[in-house]
Parts: sequence; C-alpha cells; structure tokens
Amino acid sequence: MLTSQPTLNEREWQLIMQLLEAEQRELPVEIRRTESREYNEALEQRRSMVEDLVQRLKDQGITSS
Repeated sequence: MLTSQPTLNEREWQLIMQLLEAEQRELPVEIRRTESREYNEALEQRRSMVEDLVQRLKDQGITSS
C-alpha cells in the first residue's frame, strides 16, 4: 500500500488522463473479443475502475488537453 502520494504537475496529470481515456476506448473492444469468462469479468472490473478514475479526475478539473 502506498504511504504517500506523488505530486504531479499539470502536464503529468494531462498525460495520466490521456492514458486513462485511451484505456477507456480500448477496453470495450478487448471485452467483446475475449472468450474467457474470468478474463472478461476482470476486464469489466478494470473498465469500471478506469471510468471511475476518469470521472474523479474530471471532477477535479483535470482534462487531457
């Protein structure tokens, strides 16, 4: 478990948001392609976490541009 959080500048937060948004776009395709139920469930959980993170960052005013 993390004991401290890193301090990030605006460009670093934008990069994180870009990476999360790219993952958000790619996960549905990967979910549709997978045949393993267990892997599909893991991907769905990941998708949910990514969506939650994106929303939380947007609520803090962080954008990808």
